[in-house]
Amino acid sequence: MQQEHSRTLELHGRTIHYLEAGQGPELVLLHGTAIDSAWLSYGKHLMHFAQHFHVIAPDFPGYGRSTDPEKRYKTRDHVEFLPDFFQAVGLQKASVVAFSMGGAIALQVALKHPELFEKLVLVDSFGLFGTIHVPLIPRLGIRAEKFALWLWDVSKRFPAVLGLVLKLLVIHNPRLVTRELLRELQDEMHNPETFLRWMQSELGWTRYNTNLYQELPQLQVPTLLLHAQQDRVTPASRTHYAVKKIPGARHMIIPRSGHWVMREQPEVWRKCVLDFLLEGRITS
Repeated sequence: MQQEHSRTLELHGRTIHYLEAGQGPELVLLHGTAIDSAWLSYGKHLMHFAQHFHVIAPDFPGYGRSTDPEKRYKTRDHVEFLPDFFQAVGLQKASVVAFSMGGAIALQVALKHPELFEKLVLVDSFGLFGTIHVPLIPRLGIRAEKFALWLWDVSKRFPAVLGLVLKLLVIHNPRLVTRELLRELQDEMHNPETFLRWMQSELGWTRYNTNLYQELPQLQVPTLLLHAQQDRVTPASRTHYAVKKIPGARHMIIPRSGHWVMREQPEVWRKCVLDFLLEGRITS
């Protein structure tokens, strides 16, 4: 991680880490769940966005370098966190790019506080529909806490196991599961409870507990739904229905990519995002 872009602040008894770079209109980047952080999803994109925006990418409490002593790991906790974080870093309004779990959080905040959002990009977003698409065995593993913690520990110690999980669920092209990527992920595997508690709070027997599909017509923010074609976690087919519910929303599918599209198709993903965010702006 480039230390010159690393910042921290204290917020409600938690140390919140975030990346910051660039000048100009405000842009907030929100990461996903599991082994994710601001740096893992956006570190390689930070300076590209910083050419056009003042970019801020926080680690959610309990993720990356952010702490959460009270272990508030549910979606609603992160929804409460985001407006407070905006205020803490002096943001009155920003465009927001939000991936997976971050998408569900950004979407709920945008429904409650549209005045905080310039534009919204939902990337392989959780929360657009209720149907569970994660295969049965991983679901049962998450419910069996001792097994889930054991698998986390094994994945941290043995790269081959972590690589197999990535290939089964997250990455479409197995050639991209490199030793370098596995080392990056293993370095971020600090707190298994963060992901486990969040997932347990969301996972019903047949449906997720966060389902914002019926609320989508109320969204008052210019929105792009960006989805990977081979996403096995939040299938792209469902966004065809979601985009029709959001007034004026756009929809783009990125081929040859699994769920972690910003790592698997970085140039294509970045161009799609920047084209949408820069549209209508006068740039020098």
